[in-house]
Order: sequence, then C-alpha cells, then structure tokens
Amino acid sequence: GLGSAHEALGQLPLAEEEYRRAVDISETLRQSLDVQSQRTFLDGEPILGIKYASAYEGLARVRMKRNDWIGSLEASEATKARAFADKLAQSLDESSFGVDKRMLNELREVETQIRNNLRRLDECRAPEGDKSAIPGLEFERNQIDEDYKRIKEKLRINYPEFFASRFPQPVSIRDGNIPSG
Repeated sequence: GLGSAHEALGQLPLAEEEYRRAVDISETLRQSLDVQSQRTFLDGEPILGIKYASAYEGLARVRMKRNDWIGSLEASEATKARAFADKLAQSLDESSFGVDKRMLNELREVETQIRNNLRRLDECRAPEGDKSAIPGLEFERNQIDEDYKRIKEKLRINYPEFFASRFPQPVSIRDGNIPSG
C-alpha cells in the first residue's frame, strides 16, 4: 500500500523502495507456507483488497516509469516465470521424478523446520513476544538454511527435473537455449 501511495504522489524512488520491501516480505511469507500453498501464493487471497502479486507488478511498473527498462523487465518476467512454474508444478507428481523417498522426507522435514522457525520468530517479534529468544531462533534459522541449501544442491545435481519444478527460477532468454526461427 505504501508503494502505491508513493507512486500516486510521483515519488518514484520511494515507491520502488517500498515495492522492493513488499516483495521481500512476500518472499519471506511465501517461505513460511507449505509447498501447495507456495504454488498458489501469487493467486492467493487478497489482503485488504491487494494480492501478493501486486508488489511484484508495482515494482516492475515503477521501474518502467523511472526508465529502468532492464530492471522492469527482470521484475515482470521473474513474476510471470514464477507464476507459470507454480501452475506447471501443481500438475506434477513429485514421485514421477524418481526422487529418493529419504531425500523427499529430508526436504519436507527441513521445510517444516523453516515454517516453524518463522512462526516462532513472528511470535517473539510481536509486541508481547519474548524478545530474548530472537537471537537463538535466528541462529537456528541460519543452521536450517544451511541444511536447506545442502539438500537443494543434492536435488539440483541428482534430480534436476524435480529441482526445476519444485524450485522454479526465471531463466534469461540467452540461457534458455531456445532456437530462433
């Protein structure tokens, strides 16, 4: 909402900063969701009449207004690529990629740890929360993130099709190896 207000007032640098902050918050929120909810995140329920995708779209729009065409294209295409990959992944069965069940269980366990850690951090950061627990939870989150990176790297190497569907990333046109004509 703050990005929209700054944009309406013509304060484009502030609007871009607020949209970028909203995108970062959205990404953190998205991480706290289970896989199925992550895949429908950009289509999710509006909060105060605004969908999550609005932050991504606003960032692209403000960058375009600031004549940052490359930044605008990157923001726009990353959002579209994420939405497309999420829709595609909804129709796929994880088992169809032949991923080792132990590896899938390890992935699910670490994702559950991430969600639980984020919820506990939110509770501690609330006005009535236990602020003294925050450093320990942040340390725990760093360790969980390292485990998550390790698991994702194993999946990327050993099960690239699964990795691509589960962790969609935008690819530049140059890297896509799409034949012309």
